[in-house]
Amino acid sequence: HISQHIDWNRFVDHYLKSGGKPINSEAMDFYAAVSAMRVMNGLCKATTNLQTGASKDFRLFMVELGYVVEFMKLGGVKV
Repeated sequence: HISQHIDWNRFVDHYLKSGGKPINSEAMDFYAAVSAMRVMNGLCKATTNLQTGASKDFRLFMVELGYVVEFMKLGGVKV
């Protein structure tokens, strides 16, 4: 998400100069996928709550749709 707002290498350079720990770039895809999975899990639970009547907040129906495309991209799916 950061790279949508600033060049990734520029961000990393600034992060390191500000005292950040070195980034294992090989692990970034894994961490991004785990993060997306956690969000999707929560949103799926929210959808289940709507379907079972445990929640009546209909705004949650549309929230999940915003993350599905990004999650699929992390898995290499062309969307």
